[in-house]
Amino acid sequence: MIFGSGKTFRKTLLLLFLLSVCIGSNLFSQVTEDEDEKDEQYTIAFLLPFNASKVFIRDLQQSDFFLPNETQIAVEFYQGAMLAIDSLKKMGLKATVLVYDAGNDSATINAILKKEPLEDADLIIGPLAGYALKATSSFCFNEHIPLISPLSAAYVSSSPNEFFILANATMRTHCEAVYDYLLKRELTHHLVMVYRKNAQDQELVKYIKDYRAKKTYMSSPELKFAELSDSSKMRLSNFRDSLFITDKNIVLVPSNDEMFVRSLLQKVASLSADYNIEVIGMPTWSNFDLVPSEYFDSAKVMITSSFWLDKTSEKAAGFKSQYVSAYQTNPTEYSVRGYDELFYFGSHLMQMGDKFLTVFPRTAGLTASTAYDVVPVLRQERDVMYRENKSIFFLQHQNGKWMKLKTY
Repeated sequence: MIFGSGKTFRKTLLLLFLLSVCIGSNLFSQVTEDEDEKDEQYTIAFLLPFNASKVFIRDLQQSDFFLPNETQIAVEFYQGAMLAIDSLKKMGLKATVLVYDAGNDSATINAILKKEPLEDADLIIGPLAGYALKATSSFCFNEHIPLISPLSAAYVSSSPNEFFILANATMRTHCEAVYDYLLKRELTHHLVMVYRKNAQDQELVKYIKDYRAKKTYMSSPELKFAELSDSSKMRLSNFRDSLFITDKNIVLVPSNDEMFVRSLLQKVASLSADYNIEVIGMPTWSNFDLVPSEYFDSAKVMITSSFWLDKTSEKAAGFKSQYVSAYQTNPTEYSVRGYDELFYFGSHLMQMGDKFLTVFPRTAGLTASTAYDVVPVLRQERDVMYRENKSIFFLQHQNGKWMKLKTY
């Protein structure tokens, strides 16, 4: 939880909210202004995996029921988004809001995409991932409707779709940001890159090497890595032999495997008394549960992230107060993301209308949790593959928690 709350109370509220929105109908519709005012009215559609049919209730009074994880994420995101819609309404937004339970199976999403109201949508948010997102992407391409992928960090097709917008940076963008960081801050130190000999790690390594070749071609200095790879667990002696005892060692670990990362950071912890080591990891590391916090601290681990919330800021405090007043529970990360994304893209829709895809403003998120730098990703010189929010935060683990680096 971002702000913290009781799990039982939260699940009860989520269930009641879900029942009020989804049970009995695939569609919930809200009009924010007089329907007769058609000239400036927009249609915004949410396709989220509420999975109402999968909620199992044994005893509501005892809060004895099951909510799928995707259901909780979808509801929390939607609740935050609706607060943003309310804020935009006060700024003059006139919109019909459509809400569909997209489920997580092909039959459900294919049926929803045949709904006539969707054809008139000006903006679609979701689904979250998988086949549903891919099918919706094809629909939006054919209907020329901008589609916001709210949580995924990967483009879902091999074909170009200029209407597809990733609200989060891809892993390639994260790897490129790390390389730029090393060029600016750590060029003079000893660099070690540690990874496994498998497809997942080597894909990340390729992102880094491809970007290095591009930067070198553009006359940037080339970073020299001492590479250390292994198909299984890495031996302490092999890792120690790759380090310099008289220089700071920057260890880049392009891997999303939690057990591999845990094993490596354990080795770093055992060597920290004799070697100056700092580790740079991947954005997924912030979600690792099996890596002791002291490992992150002793290795001075730094990661990149598409999300950062300064809970001490006035904006974050104001959002929390607004959210608690509306829903009687504390917001989560997904609530904050829902608010920021809908406020940003909703504001842009109000300002640009049918020119929505032209130029996106570069700005910070209202709750200080996100920033926006939405640009086209090109397959060729003028061929837009998709659009991506390339904004990146740099976080470092200090005293048991992730903190934003002030210099980035």
